[in-house]
Amino acid sequence: MVKEEDYKEFMELTPEQARSFIRDSANWSIRDIISSYIPHEATVLDVGCGNGNDAPRYSSEKYMGVDISLPLLEAAKEYCPSHSFKQCDAANLPFEDESFDYVFCVSLLEHLHTLEDTRDCFREMVRVAKKEVLVSWHNPPYDEGDTEIKNWIDQTGRHFGCRVWSNWFRTSDLTEGILGPTMKLKHTVYHDKLSFWSITK
Repeated sequence: MVKEEDYKEFMELTPEQARSFIRDSANWSIRDIISSYIPHEATVLDVGCGNGNDAPRYSSEKYMGVDISLPLLEAAKEYCPSHSFKQCDAANLPFEDESFDYVFCVSLLEHLHTLEDTRDCFREMVRVAKKEVLVSWHNPPYDEGDTEIKNWIDQTGRHFGCRVWSNWFRTSDLTEGILGPTMKLKHTVYHDKLSFWSITK
C-alpha cells in the first residue's frame, strides 16, 4: 500500500500549483494515443488523474479519475466539474474486479518509490479492468535498453518524484504473477523515453 507521507510533495500543493501542474505537459502525444485506443462508449478509469488533464477526452458519464492528492483532485473538479473524481490509493483501488472496460495511467509509475509500490499499482489496474490496461511512463524498464534519466522540474518550480527512480527493473519483475496466461502485453517506446504498455485481457 502506498504511504501518503512518501508522496507529500503532491499532498502539499497550493491551489495554484495544483491547477498548473503539467498543464503544458510534453507527453500530450501519448495521451492522444491512449485515447485513440478507447471507444467512446467504454467506461474508463484514469489512475493518477492529477488535475484532470485527460478527463475532457472522455464522456463525463463514462469516466472516473482517481488520485492520492486532494489538491490535485480539487483542481480536477474545478477543471472538469461534470466528471467524477475520487481520492484513493492506486495500490488499493476501491472498485470491484473488472469494474471498467479500460483502465489507463499516464506518468504515475515514475513517481513511485519502490518496485513493491509499482507492482501493487499495476496489479490493481489489471484487476479492475475488463478489457484493456494502457500504461505510459518515462524511463522504460532497463531490459529494453539504457535510458537517460533526468530529474525534472515542472513549471511550479518543485521537484516531483524520487531521485532514485523505482522503475529500474526488468519487465518480468513487474509482471510476474500479475498477468494471466491469456493476457497479452505489447511494449512500445516513443520519443526514446516514453514507455507505453497495452495489456489486453
